[in-house]
Amino acid sequence: ILDKEDCEKRGMGAYLGVARGSETEPQFIHLTYNPKSGKASKKLGVVGKGLLFDTGGYNIKTAMMELMKFDCGGSAAVLGAARAIGALEPEDVEVHFIVAACENMINDRA
Repeated sequence: ILDKEDCEKRGMGAYLGVARGSETEPQFIHLTYNPKSGKASKKLGVVGKGLLFDTGGYNIKTAMMELMKFDCGGSAAVLGAARAIGALEPEDVEVHFIVAACENMINDRA
């Protein structure tokens, strides 16, 4: 799990810009499944967004605000897939699970 400092070192400015207004540091999650044999001929990546947008009542969107709740759905799907892959233990495949998790808040730093 990469914290804010790790993300800064890697030049992840766009991601950090989204998280800038939050008091909670962003957490960029990277989980990897490797088969027990240690040998994989295939590599897969599963990526999901975990963006918390609830800022205590601000509503600056003019349309589709009700759809903003889906911004964490990608992260839930990725972590669910990671759990399933871990339980199934497929051979011959390496799977990377990526979740960019942060809050999107409004304040003087954002």
